[in-house]
Amino acid sequence: MNLLVGTCFHAGIESLLKGASVETAVYIAVSIEFWPLAKSKGLMLESAEDASYVYYEQAALIEALIRGYATFVLPQLLERFTVVEVEKEEIGRFEIPGFVLNFGARVDGLLLEKDSLDLFVLSLKTAKEWSKKDDEGARHDMQGLSETRVVEQRLGRWQKIWDSYDSFNKTTALSIEMSYGFNGIPQWFYVRASTGAPPTVSGVLMQYALKGRREESPKGSGRYTFANPLIRPWKKADDLGRGNSYAFRYEFKDEMGENHRLGKGWNRVNIWEDMGVKKWIEYLATNEVQGFPPMTALAGQFVLPIEYFRNLEDMEEWEEETIYQEQEIAEGLEKLKTVTNKEWMSTLRKYFRKQTRSCDWPTKCSFQNICFGPKAYLHDPISSGLYEIRVANHPTEVESNAKT
Repeated sequence: MNLLVGTCFHAGIESLLKGASVETAVYIAVSIEFWPLAKSKGLMLESAEDASYVYYEQAALIEALIRGYATFVLPQLLERFTVVEVEKEEIGRFEIPGFVLNFGARVDGLLLEKDSLDLFVLSLKTAKEWSKKDDEGARHDMQGLSETRVVEQRLGRWQKIWDSYDSFNKTTALSIEMSYGFNGIPQWFYVRASTGAPPTVSGVLMQYALKGRREESPKGSGRYTFANPLIRPWKKADDLGRGNSYAFRYEFKDEMGENHRLGKGWNRVNIWEDMGVKKWIEYLATNEVQGFPPMTALAGQFVLPIEYFRNLEDMEEWEEETIYQEQEIAEGLEKLKTVTNKEWMSTLRKYFRKQTRSCDWPTKCSFQNICFGPKAYLHDPISSGLYEIRVANHPTEVESNAKT
């Protein structure tokens, strides 16, 4: 479920970054991505859960996060940056003597800062919550290193083409690019290169959409719901029948700093069954709620840290370690093709050692049956009915596999 929500959220934001309307983005994420997969494959749920409820809840969550991003985050992003690339598929080529690694990457977005012309990798993530630990982890995030390295490799190739022109041809190339496009290099790069800007990425801009935690409700029922104010706020009917009041926080502070809790009569509601997700997000964006200014509830569901910076030494270290790791995996696969049945387990243990640190936390690993179940699952996971062969879904990966 978490993977599906993240995938659908990315699909919607991709559309927004490419200039589509929020209605189009929601349609693509929910109607094109979420519902077909949910209906055809279902979701992995606890035995007591109501599948129909969870499906509609997740569809509402995806919609709310996309509408919230379009309302609160995107205007800030576009004020500072120009989005020059979105979800671009590419291959980084890393090699050592005797081994070549084609490293696939798909960067959520590449941003050009309007004032400085600095480049930033955009990394979008959905998360349950945000803490100091998450901030510290983001500073050493491997994805930020790998994506930056691959993008800079491509920028370096483009820079060599630019540097090969003399002054006259640079002016001509820039003029041609402005009008027609040239050498497959985009206009923004030529314009940036003409100012003397280096072919490097300045940092990684991470943006987090908070889904909230799933809580058992009611306790002991085995049923879980998301505690997210964008889809499950509190509501209280006016005793005089004059309308309804809504709240997005159960505990809150007033203007004087005094602590408060919602009193009797307040109950959580499923907003998709109440006023609808669209109207609720619009309401939060334009109205004061619980005494808080408009946008407050939306701001609470998105974390926008300042950009994280990567240095060359860290990227070089990541590249070298990754090459050696993948070389060992490639060697292990070749060994498994040639050893006898008696040697098979020893070879597996030598090259593909178990990592037991995350078997049960934060969630149960879906491959436990292979590691700790019947040996038949280890030798032939497909026969268990629990697994299937992964199908390559990135164009660069499909092309690379076809060549090999």
